[in-house]
Amino acid sequence: MSAISPVESEEHYAELTGADKITVVLFSAPWCGQCKLITPKLNKLAKEASDKVAYVKVDTTVLEDLAVDLGVSALPSVKIYSKGQVIGEYVGSKWEK
Repeated sequence: MSAISPVESEEHYAELTGADKITVVLFSAPWCGQCKLITPKLNKLAKEASDKVAYVKVDTTVLEDLAVDLGVSALPSVKIYSKGQVIGEYVGSKWEK
């Protein structure tokens, strides 16, 4: 079972990223092979830090307008939020082991 929660709407996204808890957002798509590689690594991190950090996933085929509005131009992309502000970004799937 995934510890990464799906984002259901733009309003849901705003609610999650505006929270006091740090939120890691994965932007991905079902057809994205690199996204499939990064998801298990993020899922592991999500399980280890679930009390401190929220991990969520945006399916860009469903919420395409949101991804475009946020400047997501490559997949996978990760944005890290604290209280509504982006505090980190990562594009790609090459993670350290």
